[in-house]
Amino acid sequence: MYDLIIQGGSYPDFRRKQMLQGDIAVKNGRIAAIGAIREPAKQVIQAKGRVVSPGFLDIHMHEEDFSKEGECFQIAERMLKMGVTTCVGGNCGTQHQSVAQFRTVLDRLGGAPVNYLLQAGYNTARQALGLTHYETASPEQIETLIAQMQQELDSGAIGISFGLEYDPGISTEEVLQVVQALHHPDLFVSMHYREDSVGAEASIREMIAIAEAIAPNRFQISHLSSCSAMGQMAPSLALINEAMARLPGLDYDTYPYSAFSTGIGSTDMAAAMATGLLWFKVPSAIKVTLKGKLQPHVSGKDVILH
Repeated sequence: MYDLIIQGGSYPDFRRKQMLQGDIAVKNGRIAAIGAIREPAKQVIQAKGRVVSPGFLDIHMHEEDFSKEGECFQIAERMLKMGVTTCVGGNCGTQHQSVAQFRTVLDRLGGAPVNYLLQAGYNTARQALGLTHYETASPEQIETLIAQMQQELDSGAIGISFGLEYDPGISTEEVLQVVQALHHPDLFVSMHYREDSVGAEASIREMIAIAEAIAPNRFQISHLSSCSAMGQMAPSLALINEAMARLPGLDYDTYPYSAFSTGIGSTDMAAAMATGLLWFKVPSAIKVTLKGKLQPHVSGKDVILH
């Protein structure tokens, strides 16, 4: 007897690139059978007209900041509602708390709504040393940063992330010196590019060069959309696809929406300051009056978007 049968739903067959209809049986927490299932089950869910999908993996998200938001999963809970079951945090060189601190809170709360994988945020560690955005790190500071990154890896981080656009003082040489000094059996490195738009191709070339230098370690080009979606996507993809053919550990991610997550891009700001012109229009104001009391961790924006 199965523990669960999900009957009559549509499910993706990725090898055949088709949506198929059938039953899915689960036993001991694992998929035990797929097809026209006649055996009984302790629980049956009718899924006709619905899609039965594996949990989504979000390789680029930013985890909770427990010190500012309180010990709750206001991000992970929303991710789960969208079908995301595994998240990779600590991206773009940003890390809200150490891996040890994050795990302590998870233990205190009895686990998390999603499976978390965390990276060590290099920019965060760099700024904690007092380095400014454009400042070059000294050899002594780099040694300190290497030790801090290694400590995060030893605490359970899967890798290290860099945000070159946010701290242009981080040179290619600094990245390589740090990464090549770390000890990890399956190191994962992700990178927020140095420059977008007209600087996209140069940024892609820099990241490919770093991926080559640290191979066979894995290297992830973060949110390619933000970097190259201003007319540079075709040449950027050509560079990446050529590099991926010889570098199995190289990959990239993108997002399905058409706006910057963190605001206006640096190139847009530079153009606005240089020309005094803006390419976007501000829509008419909309007034929304909320009545009653908001639930904890729910903002007015959440209610409006809902």
